[in-house]
Amino acid sequence: MHKKRLSISPAWVFRTDNGELFEPVLFRLLESIRDSGKLTAAAEAAGVSYRHAWNLLNRSSDVFGMPLVIMRKGHGTELSALGEKLLWADQRVKARLGPQIDSMASEFNDQIQQLLAGEHPVLRLHASHGYAVALLPEFSDRVE
Repeated sequence: MHKKRLSISPAWVFRTDNGELFEPVLFRLLESIRDSGKLTAAAEAAGVSYRHAWNLLNRSSDVFGMPLVIMRKGHGTELSALGEKLLWADQRVKARLGPQIDSMASEFNDQIQQLLAGEHPVLRLHASHGYAVALLPEFSDRVE
């Protein structure tokens, strides 16, 4: 039986008025800049080239009207207030939605595994102290 598990992750998509999109890699880049203080190391950790990271940061500055990072020769790179706020927002979304997304991914994986195994669907209840739940044994011939 097929045992690969799929995961679901929230991803930001910024779209400008003219339809330009920003990749979710922007947040990995910002987090790596915060952690390393160097754009070269951050680009490598984010899995993009230095040039791509540089261009992404420059485009972001143009779109937002202020820079996401502060670069000073000999002092490395650090996040600006806007860069910190964007990274904070990303972490907040993951913290709030993470458990719900994990639950959805688990249900999705269960359904896929059942389909691949040729099994019949299983009734899954999320309830407590429900009167209808107490009546389920009466319908046990129709419910697995």
